[in-house]
Amino acid sequence: QADKLRELAVKGMKTLAEEGPTKEDFDKTVNNLNKNIPESRLQTAYWIGAIEKYDKYGLDYDAEYSAAVAGLTPEKIKAYAAELLSNGSFIELVMRPEE
Repeated sequence: QADKLRELAVKGMKTLAEEGPTKEDFDKTVNNLNKNIPESRLQTAYWIGAIEKYDKYGLDYDAEYSAAVAGLTPEKIKAYAAELLSNGSFIELVMRPEE
């Protein structure tokens, strides 16, 4: 099944790079990401991670995450997928159990 799933994943990435996400998929994803923000803020682990990122990188994770989600567009996703496929950063990896 791994080969079949790998082929589907590659096909999906190529479709995303060529056509971009559908409006429905994009809207569902952004709505889900926006829903996760306030839910995540209720968890101590979220804030521990945010503090660690600030301490290590000077990054305000909470503000940056919200801004990144707000800045998403179907065109940006399409462009990123195309770049990922064209610049050699796309790696296919299949883990199989030992025989």
